[in-house]
Amino acid sequence: MSKPLSILGQTITGVVVNNNTPQMLQRAIRSVWAHYPDMNMIVIDNAAPRHRKDIGRLKFQWNKDNLGHAKGISQGMNRCFTDYIFLFDSDVVMTKHGLLERCLAAGGNRPWYGAGEVKLDREKMHNCGIEHEMMYLEPYCCLLDCDEFYKYRRPVDHGSPMISTMLDMAQKGHNHKLVHVDPRPFVIHEWLGSQKRGFDRSYGFKMAATTRRGGNYWSLEGS
Repeated sequence: MSKPLSILGQTITGVVVNNNTPQMLQRAIRSVWAHYPDMNMIVIDNAAPRHRKDIGRLKFQWNKDNLGHAKGISQGMNRCFTDYIFLFDSDVVMTKHGLLERCLAAGGNRPWYGAGEVKLDREKMHNCGIEHEMMYLEPYCCLLDCDEFYKYRRPVDHGSPMISTMLDMAQKGHNHKLVHVDPRPFVIHEWLGSQKRGFDRSYGFKMAATTRRGGNYWSLEGS
């Protein structure tokens, strides 16, 4: 893989999990590359009919069966060798530069698990039968520390993939390792879900060497 994106001395890889959302996936990746053209991307694609080749900065983890969003997050983390992963859903569109810088600045030098939308989600707690007060990091658009990730339970459930992790952190008294950074000034999240049927799976990914911000980057052509 190409040299990783480095911001404030920290290396970052993009990870996106999807299942049959090729058009949204292309749009999401293009939008992130428009603001961070040097970011390497790992696509975790569930229930894929066949393996497709990696293209430049774009790497694929093809799963014959749908393993779900949570296991996809862990797969993406296992393939990364950077300090952080930028995790985003395929229905996210980045509209402005600066989110990753804000996350890193907010986390500072202290140990932290992740930065993004953090809230006390009593609805999730009730639905999951959790009595312990628990903060929840929404995984649709967040920055995760790769070392801290392995200190807690892995994501397990598709609907609320971070529940087991957040509960583990709460029980250990580690809610302070969740850093709230509102992504909404930087991204649009359409809440369309990470899976959708009825799209052509050709993807339209093509390799195109282009010049942007003084250097070469890999773009996506076609739709």
